[in-house]
Amino acid sequence: MKKAVSLLLCFVILCMELEAAAFAEDAKVSLETIEGIMQNNSAELKKLAADLKDAESDYSDNYRMVESLKKLNAEGPSAELTSQYLSYKKYRDDANIYYLTLKMQYQNAVQLKVLAAKQLYLGYNLDLQEEGAALKQLEYKKQEIAANGARLKAGYITKNEYDAASTDLKASEDLAETKKQETAKDLLSLKTALGMSDADKAEIAPASVDETAFSKIPEISFEKDSTEMLSKNAAVLAKLAALEIRQTATVKDYSKIDVLKAEIEQAKNSAAIDFRAQYDALNEAYRAYLTAASALGVRDAAYKNGQTLYRYGYLSRLGLNGLELGFNRAETDLGGIKNTLYCAYLRYLQMKNGG
Repeated sequence: MKKAVSLLLCFVILCMELEAAAFAEDAKVSLETIEGIMQNNSAELKKLAADLKDAESDYSDNYRMVESLKKLNAEGPSAELTSQYLSYKKYRDDANIYYLTLKMQYQNAVQLKVLAAKQLYLGYNLDLQEEGAALKQLEYKKQEIAANGARLKAGYITKNEYDAASTDLKASEDLAETKKQETAKDLLSLKTALGMSDADKAEIAPASVDETAFSKIPEISFEKDSTEMLSKNAAVLAKLAALEIRQTATVKDYSKIDVLKAEIEQAKNSAAIDFRAQYDALNEAYRAYLTAASALGVRDAAYKNGQTLYRYGYLSRLGLNGLELGFNRAETDLGGIKNTLYCAYLRYLQMKNGG
């Protein structure tokens, strides 16, 4: 049991070590700095941290009172001192259990909110990529309309074909505007998650997801990871620590001990179910990633082949533009799936390590 308490405290200390990221006038936002920025600015996280500090202070006060009464009772025993000692010892135990529970809730909240902010950050970077692709598509549609004007005059295309291209141009204009609005909206959502206002300046670094880490996914041993997860799970460790406190109390409350034992089994079962669900989600995201990466490879090869054909005069500029747009769409599709996989893998590792 003491090992459980020790593991819990070490885990919480580790989770509360945040990256240093001072909130300046122009905050630099990246995957590495998000947690530090949120810790400094998120009102919700600050409230949770304040509650945790209050709980720690309450436990410390009760601990000191118990030690003081224990010393006084040892120097001059009395029924009154003994009664006060036992009462404050119970208060101390209750405060300790509450403090440990709040620590677990705090670290879980930090992990989940930081993960959500990272998802928003990756989504915003994907927005920028999609907005750029939409603007390029609009540019190519304008070029097509200009070329079609000359082709229509020369009789190479019909008026209906020209009108169809004009309709495509309008759709491309609408798409570019929509993407622009989505990018602005998602930037505001990201700033809000970071605890920043819309007026606050932020330097959003380009997203850099290390895809080499994905190669470890097929090598995962779920059974081994499940054992490790249960040995580190914060909710389970908090319950085990509470059980140890109840079992070593001077006056034992066996009804609360029985409840805690049942809660420990329930916490283990819930953790196992959630971990399995995350493992399944991770594998689904990985399969989607492989499919999208393969599709991008096909589009890339087609675009490179088209560039060769264009150089030798076997493909028109409009045809090459179409191949490039197809490649861009496949690239943004992969970007979104890659972001999903990254967050699924990050959450899996968090859960494996007790989160």
